[in-house]
Amino acid sequence: MKKKRAIPAIYLHLAVPLIIILALLLVYRVFALVTEPPPVPYTWERTVANFKVRAEQGHPVAQFYLGNGYLTGHGIEKDLDKALTYYEMASEQGEPRATLRLATLYERGDSVKRNLPEAVRYLRRAMEGGDLRSTVKLARFHELGLGTEKDLGKARFFYGLASAGGDPYSLESGAYLDFTGFGTPPDPANAVSLYRDSALRGNRESRFALAVITGEEIGGGDGELAKFCLAFQRHLGNLETLERLSERKETEESKEPEAPGDAAAEGSKT
Repeated sequence: MKKKRAIPAIYLHLAVPLIIILALLLVYRVFALVTEPPPVPYTWERTVANFKVRAEQGHPVAQFYLGNGYLTGHGIEKDLDKALTYYEMASEQGEPRATLRLATLYERGDSVKRNLPEAVRYLRRAMEGGDLRSTVKLARFHELGLGTEKDLGKARFFYGLASAGGDPYSLESGAYLDFTGFGTPPDPANAVSLYRDSALRGNRESRFALAVITGEEIGGGDGELAKFCLAFQRHLGNLETLERLSERKETEESKEPEAPGDAAAEGSKT
């Protein structure tokens, strides 16, 4: 009968301290769970208070969000004057959202008296900071004469800046001005190029316009395509283009692909 090997004494000496340490860790964890205060619930007041501390330290992002709080009254008493103050502070430090928010408030007359020249001033500041949305809106203001003198040349220029940044709406607007010759000499070739680029970026109006002008369709068929094409050409007065497209469509529909057998038969006759 084999004798059981005895556990070395050194293992017993190491096991006892290890067990004691694990027991102490377990007791500490239980004590921590029992005495730990409950988590502070999320509140708008707590968030706004944090933004206020950071805003007073000069952080433009915190100033922008604190302005939002004063504007909407979330987590803090609504105060329009303070909202405008913090928006202005953030805007002066280059926060584009604050600048665009000021422009939008003055454009719409939302919570402030409508002031389109002031909106244009803030749009220019945001544009100079590289904000693409402000560039688009500034082009629109010059196109319609909102808050500034109507200038289709400047509108075309600002649309060009925005389209260089890849904005599909600006590409479409610039193409329209090129095609119609508003503000600049007509440039149909460049208009088609801009329409195509905008259509490839998903702009629906550009896809329709491209189909009207060149017959090229990007993105597949659309049930509203014919209606839009007709309205678009009537708006521009391009009845000749409509007739040409109609004739081309009829010609293409009348053509039927020849079967290989038919072609061979004709060859044998000759």
